[in-house]
Amino acid sequence: MRFGSYQFRPSLIPSLATAIIIPLFISLGLWQLDRAEQKQDLKDKYNQRRLQPIVELSNHLLTAKDLQYFTVKVKGILDTKHQFIRENRIYQGRAGYHILIPLWVDGTKQKAVLVNRGWLGVDYKQAIESKIQLPNDLAVEMIGEISQPITGVFHLGNNQTNLNWPRKVQVIDLPAFSQTLGYELLPYLLLLDKQADYGFIREWQPIIYQPEKHLSYALQWFSMAFAVFVIFIIVNWKKIQINHSNN
Repeated sequence: MRFGSYQFRPSLIPSLATAIIIPLFISLGLWQLDRAEQKQDLKDKYNQRRLQPIVELSNHLLTAKDLQYFTVKVKGILDTKHQFIRENRIYQGRAGYHILIPLWVDGTKQKAVLVNRGWLGVDYKQAIESKIQLPNDLAVEMIGEISQPITGVFHLGNNQTNLNWPRKVQVIDLPAFSQTLGYELLPYLLLLDKQADYGFIREWQPIIYQPEKHLSYALQWFSMAFAVFVIFIIVNWKKIQINHSNN
């Protein structure tokens, strides 16, 4: 391609590099747009469900796949002999634990929801077992918000760091907990309400979704793709020598 005394003559290697980089940047931008849409959907769901009335977690809802963010009321019996202590939980700069207890919900002690009783600070003068102890087979009615525990979290060594009860753990692994307990845990977590009995400090952090952040990232990727295209065009315009001969 020629324009006046300039000719567009791209060489092979820059052409190949540009042909790879531009589609890559565009695909990354599209991926960020998709992430923004997902985050917006989650944000809308979170805001809508927190405004809904309390849902009674009756038998027909126990297997529901999408209860996240609903506030629910559930009746059952606490498995007070088998509590999990999740280590390395920080609250206002202090080290502590989250105390997790199964709540049997089906009347047969074969199905339970794991309840997060809240944060309890490390106390070197008093054993934690004495602080979290409850009467055996305690019948309760609990209110809390359904949360989906994060899965696939990497941790060093064995997750269950002791074999006695209560059992210390690093991450929430519901399938592994179910295997240890010998009965089914439902695939979600109940964050115990601040006003409910049998809890500790419960300052549950609201989930913050930021679709705008992903839109910003997408704009950056598209801008970089455009910049690469412009640079490719500019650097490959070569000035040519035009010989003027007099006849």
